[in-house]
Amino acid sequence: MKVNANATGFEVQKTDKIDIDHVLANKDTWKPEVFDHMLPIANIWAHENSTYIFMKAVELHDHLCPGISSGFLEAKYIEDKLPINDYNNQSYKVISCPNWCKEDYFLAAWDCTPGKSGLFAKYLTTDETDALKRKYNTSVAGIFVRWNASSNSGDGLVLGFNLDKGFNMSHSDTWPAWAWRLKMDEILMDSASSPEDFVSTIKEFHLDNLNDLQVLQGAGINPLKVLGVESS
Repeated sequence: MKVNANATGFEVQKTDKIDIDHVLANKDTWKPEVFDHMLPIANIWAHENSTYIFMKAVELHDHLCPGISSGFLEAKYIEDKLPINDYNNQSYKVISCPNWCKEDYFLAAWDCTPGKSGLFAKYLTTDETDALKRKYNTSVAGIFVRWNASSNSGDGLVLGFNLDKGFNMSHSDTWPAWAWRLKMDEILMDSASSPEDFVSTIKEFHLDNLNDLQVLQGAGINPLKVLGVESS
């Protein structure tokens, strides 16, 4: 809908059938047009695995895309491998290196905001990300720590996310951009109960004290090099 000409109400801008099966079956002729933003939100909201917190993350991110969906699966993986058992003292710390849309899911789901020193984002160059992908046969997706504020220690994982698998399954090389992105969102949401379909552990590590954590978070430091994931 849109506001009418005299701003006294609303009028229908366009009506169309936008369910995922229909639009993908007609992907070569159907065009999203005014439904471009609404299309993935409506369809993934209707998915049986979609959650309230996922949609709150989408609201924060301002659109639904495979990037935010990848964050959903990474969080599922971490919550299984490093569960929070002591809510008074334990919390997740994220060092996003490299960062992409996924980070906005962690903000919404874990309340690990930069303002609370819960998330630090660090950029990697294309050459660095390509070299890491060749080394590990997956896309390095960040550093995740279950931190214990009482003992000032933590356990962590460096994760990989198989973006190429998602791209290939969603026909990103042949389908229109809106279509393969919508399909990939569906594929990732299908894996909500098996995030290991796309997420893997590249390295496990333990932090003995607060200084160990702050070294990974510090300005001008590549935490992947500190952990030995990326060559110095």
